[in-house]
Amino acid sequence: MHTSRTHPRPHSHPARRCTSAARLGALALLALGGLVLPGCNIVGPALLLVHGPEKVKPAYTLPEKRSVVVFIDDRENLMGTRAARDAMGKAADDALLKSKAAADVIQSRMTQVAVRSDRRDNLMTITEVGRAVKAQVVIYVRVRNFGLSQDGQSFSPLADLGVRVVDADADEQLWPPKEADEREYLLAVRPRGGVAPLPTNRAEDLQSRISLAQSAGLAVAQLFYEHEARERPGSSLEETRSRAGETR
Repeated sequence: MHTSRTHPRPHSHPARRCTSAARLGALALLALGGLVLPGCNIVGPALLLVHGPEKVKPAYTLPEKRSVVVFIDDRENLMGTRAARDAMGKAADDALLKSKAAADVIQSRMTQVAVRSDRRDNLMTITEVGRAVKAQVVIYVRVRNFGLSQDGQSFSPLADLGVRVVDADADEQLWPPKEADEREYLLAVRPRGGVAPLPTNRAEDLQSRISLAQSAGLAVAQLFYEHEARERPGSSLEETRSRAGETR
């Protein structure tokens, strides 16, 4: 079996107000012994002090002691430039290594060398791409949507990616598992930021696409290791069911 590529806050009562000193004292007490002064609205920050930042668990843990490669599949050229695709792959590579989610990471750009001879009527399978670069595990990333505006007027970058993990040695999909209905994970990346005008020249457009690609690459890697919620560049992570006609 060949694994295919697919395409107004209310006023508070005076008796309930806390002085700065009371707040500091309450924080210290809670940190030391779990105590809170009555009437002080400090539970949120105090709990953050004690428990630390919110953590996001990995969606999937990569197999240990196996070589991994990230394959960015943008056959429709939705990213608009090879530089952006390479930037996404490198961002994912770097984050996987830094987090130690994978001990042996083969450079993502090697997969692009492997598929240079691809023809639309005879595409290499994910397994074949992995074996071509001597990777045992492939993190396959299909670019479903990529752009700098959601409404065509304001600068609101978005990237929608379908993500899978494939065992190139065994020629089988590891995640999502084959017994599940979901064929791939949909990673929707919406980098945070205020309203801004769209790029006005080619250089600005290129830099914006590279920046979005780097955010998307980091979001891909973060699927595979625990990280702080505030570090996430993407606003959502969802599962999506494959639809007829999407398999490659």
